[in-house]
Amino acid sequence: MTHLFPPTEPFNSGKLEVGDGHRLTYFEHGNPDGVPVVYLHGGPGAGCNEVYFRYFDPSGFRIVTYDQRAAPLSPPQAFAIGGDPGALIESNTPDILVEDNERMRQHLGIDRWHLFGGSWGATLALLYAEKYPQRTLSLTLRGVFMMRDKELDWYLNGTGTFYPEVHREFVEFLPEEERAELLESYFQRLTHPDPDIHLPAAAAWTRYENGYSYLDVPADDVRNLPPEKSLPFALIEAHYMRNFMPTNVIMDNVEAIKDIPTHIVQGRHDVCCPPMSAYDLSRELSRCTLEFTQAGHSGGMAENVRGLVAAANRILASGTPMSEVS
Repeated sequence: MTHLFPPTEPFNSGKLEVGDGHRLTYFEHGNPDGVPVVYLHGGPGAGCNEVYFRYFDPSGFRIVTYDQRAAPLSPPQAFAIGGDPGALIESNTPDILVEDNERMRQHLGIDRWHLFGGSWGATLALLYAEKYPQRTLSLTLRGVFMMRDKELDWYLNGTGTFYPEVHREFVEFLPEEERAELLESYFQRLTHPDPDIHLPAAAAWTRYENGYSYLDVPADDVRNLPPEKSLPFALIEAHYMRNFMPTNVIMDNVEAIKDIPTHIVQGRHDVCCPPMSAYDLSRELSRCTLEFTQAGHSGGMAENVRGLVAAANRILASGTPMSEVS
């Protein structure tokens, strides 16, 4: 964390109504006249934290962060912890999140902006840039995930290759008769109206993903999240995986972003989003540099932080996040 810029207070914040009972809580940090950049968080459903705006020099950037629909700071109006979790996934799709990002740009009066995103945030940045390349100045991605079959299978099954105890805990949370279809079984539990069923499932899902996002299994205070964070994190992820994956849509439309300056910071030991995806994407882009770090998945790991901050600094210096690394 020593490479991050110091925390600052936002110069602007608010809630953007996006329809269907959803509104997005957003913040702007840094320089109101600075270079516009939006940070897209992961999950989907994980939400932003105080680290994300600190990748950027506040003297030079106009930094936008926001919680995507149904993430912790942007709950739908019909939702409350202890109630029916179904409201979290109503009117919540990848295509809708792309349009929400465009609504945010328009709402803030930004003509074109740089996109930063990690994990699902990288996915959303790619989807948005393919739909709105004329609004995208550059892409800086960490932990690339492109929703393909092999990536989805790895998430549910392959992680046990490196974190067998974490994967076993994830599987054995379920009764034996439910283990043949992990995703479906978790989805049915996460959408169950009884909090005694959906909250423990959310906790188990969250412990699973947090358990293999570092170079070793972290302590429980990192793995465990409170219900108001674990439920949207788990449910929206499961909803997206079950209903919108696998798909090859990003690679099928990659020509649209071929010439957008792109830099990828990829943990060599990322078990959540393995390096194969970053490598596959980089080979399809004509203006892309790929930087492997000695790190895992988390954007808070020192080597990943160093790479992301350096990419942001290059944007200020030259207008592009690209480096000499290839």
